[in-house]
Amino acid sequence: MSTTIIAAQKGQTTEIVFDVIDINGANLTGQAASIVKALRDPDGAAAETVTITEQGSSGFYKWSFNPTKGGMPPKNYYLRLDEPVGSAERVHQWQIQSYTALPSIAGPVANLTTLAHVKESLKIPTATTGDDAFLENSIARMSEWIRARIRPLVIIQETFTERHTGDGSSFVWLDCRPVLSVASVHESLEWTFNAGSLLASSEYDVGVASILRKNVGFYSWPRAIQVVYTAGYAAVPLEIEQLAIDAVSWKYQMRTSTSGIGGVSSRTLKDGSVTYSNAQGGAALPSAIEDELGRIRQQSIRGAA
Repeated sequence: MSTTIIAAQKGQTTEIVFDVIDINGANLTGQAASIVKALRDPDGAAAETVTITEQGSSGFYKWSFNPTKGGMPPKNYYLRLDEPVGSAERVHQWQIQSYTALPSIAGPVANLTTLAHVKESLKIPTATTGDDAFLENSIARMSEWIRARIRPLVIIQETFTERHTGDGSSFVWLDCRPVLSVASVHESLEWTFNAGSLLASSEYDVGVASILRKNVGFYSWPRAIQVVYTAGYAAVPLEIEQLAIDAVSWKYQMRTSTSGIGGVSSRTLKDGSVTYSNAQGGAALPSAIEDELGRIRQQSIRGAA
């Protein structure tokens, strides 16, 4: 059972979308009140209330809560959600890192594929629009899900402001990749970032795996390092788009099938052909898609993406 790590900001509502499925992988509706919730803060208890709402009658749900604790380094909350009896009874876990102020993120947030490409894959005529709303909603949800799944890899270009504490070494591991450019690096004892704390670009460089290297080494704590940089791709890589198409196609097959079709069980990378099979043992998505996302994420961590 894996735990997803996300960032939050003290005093601001944090929310994440997830789904509830049956043993065949089909989405279950009307389960918001039956999901068992457990939230813990850094002290072992939490006063905050976790709210779960369903997005229409889709089988997709959103949890939200407003953290009252935060800091730098962040305060850690732990949230566990248990799917109800009669579902696949999966357990969802998140570690929420709550900051006093979140690193700023700017830039577009886009879907990873288009309605036209999904309909082409499913062999749905362009003029047939009866399922367009479902497909468009699925594209948005699966795009968000995939982006979260492959972090620290960033698909759509975004600009990040990160703050780290120095440890005396020459390296700082940036949170996102691939790094396209570094706008500025500051190093400050007082945690104030101005012209006096700005490093010259000749004093540092960025290597593989988003490692920022300072030529003479960073000062140890409590020195703070602030890095403003841009990460992501100019366009969605075709491999990522194909996985988004596969994920949406699987959701569509699950919705429209009356014979228990479970989705994509295998995909030939060479020619992109897709095989649909029966139930996937309650998986959120077929193992072929999960495995590919895991491989891409690991490649990005090693600096190969």
